[in-house]
Amino acid sequence: MKQMIANGRAEQHHSDVNLKGKRCVLTGATSGVGWEAAKALAAHQASIVMINRNQEKSEKACENIRSTYHVECDYLIADFINLEEVHKVADYLNNSDRGIDILINNAGMYCTTKTYTKDHLETVFCVNHLASFILTYKLMEKLKKNSSSRIIQVNSQAHRFNGLNITDLNWEKRHYIGLRGYGASKMRSCLQSGNLPIY
Repeated sequence: MKQMIANGRAEQHHSDVNLKGKRCVLTGATSGVGWEAAKALAAHQASIVMINRNQEKSEKACENIRSTYHVECDYLIADFINLEEVHKVADYLNNSDRGIDILINNAGMYCTTKTYTKDHLETVFCVNHLASFILTYKLMEKLKKNSSSRIIQVNSQAHRFNGLNITDLNWEKRHYIGLRGYGASKMRSCLQSGNLPIY
């Protein structure tokens, strides 16, 4: 808990880098951390591609970005509870002629009760971990074509609540506790692929 408080009070880093000509794909960008990241990147002149689940909010967010920062902003719709939709947006991006300079996996959720997706996957783990893993994995070759591309995994201090048990990812053998389920979903592996850093 002390470390969480200390991190929350830490001085924020600032940058004056110019991202003009860079294309940034980020998930869960209509509110919270994702929305703030989208605005910050747009303020540095990056073009934005949002992947969100709500079309109306996505349209309003893009309109705001375009009018305020005068950069390109587009969106794709995918609900990360449905992995078929994650595959579809990844395929769409892969088939696009345009490259990706930055991928930010931000979309996430928290539940106090255990629920399952239509594929019988624990919902929080599916949204917070599996969906972003699939998106990243499918876009990896496209990202690697650009030696300066970056992947950012938006995490939290919640991994300290633990809960990850690889023999019971669906919480079928244990009592589900919201904080521990969320913590399990935030226990991401740090992968390296060639010269492509994952933060």
